[in-house]
Amino acid sequence: MFQISKWTSLLVLTLVLAAVASATNRTAGAPPDVAAPATKPVTGSGGNELFELRIYTAAPGKMEALHKRFRDHTLSFFDKHGIRSVAYWSAADDKHQDRLYYIVAYPDAKSREERLVNGIAKDAEFLKVVAESEKDGKLTTQIESVLLTPTDYSPKLITAQAATKENAMFQKLPAPVLTYLAAEKSKNPEMFTFCFAADALVHDEGKDHHGLDAIKSWKRNADAKYRYVVEPLDATVNDKTVKLRSRLTGSFPGSPVELNFTFTLADDKITSLDIR
Repeated sequence: MFQISKWTSLLVLTLVLAAVASATNRTAGAPPDVAAPATKPVTGSGGNELFELRIYTAAPGKMEALHKRFRDHTLSFFDKHGIRSVAYWSAADDKHQDRLYYIVAYPDAKSREERLVNGIAKDAEFLKVVAESEKDGKLTTQIESVLLTPTDYSPKLITAQAATKENAMFQKLPAPVLTYLAAEKSKNPEMFTFCFAADALVHDEGKDHHGLDAIKSWKRNADAKYRYVVEPLDATVNDKTVKLRSRLTGSFPGSPVELNFTFTLADDKITSLDIR
């Protein structure tokens, strides 16, 4: 079996990325906490999730009560109604200490309507929790909401559970494959010098590219033509081969697509790569 180099963990860190889009669009006069924003709903493209950025401005002296309601109740009700929590933030600077920022996700716009507008927003148990928390006054003075869809070049937003699974996959990959993925992520074909053998062969789109210079040229042309990103999904590691199933998303017909990257290795180098 392949031995993983001591610098593997550094490469893994370059592969696990998260992208958070931020914007604001104020809603006037909307009830707090679960109200639909004025932003026109949009449908996620290409099968991507629909994300919602929400910013709550706490009423004076109510920030801790707002955190408590989310911590003790709101997240559980989100789970109950199938609303995926992506992340929650408070501001690092003093100027915005009265704000709670968070992003939730839905499979699509229709699901958002079902799970938020007609789900938690009409849940009698949750409305009771809100009323109890606001018996001494409203917890928020303003709610901002923006619906977001990922761009075709955005790294995938992942949950902690998904990140753990992804890290486990990367940890079993041999160092040359990790170097290849790091080069792919950074769009730097010069890194291929460190993972491909001098006489390596790459087969892609029915064509062979033989030798390190030809492989670097192939990668530059592919990046320029398709402007794509590769998302590894799962891997099978055998004695001399690694099969990596990946999703490619970019500016090409049929995007996204799933392809198998089959690496053959020897002497800690990639001797061939077949992409189908």
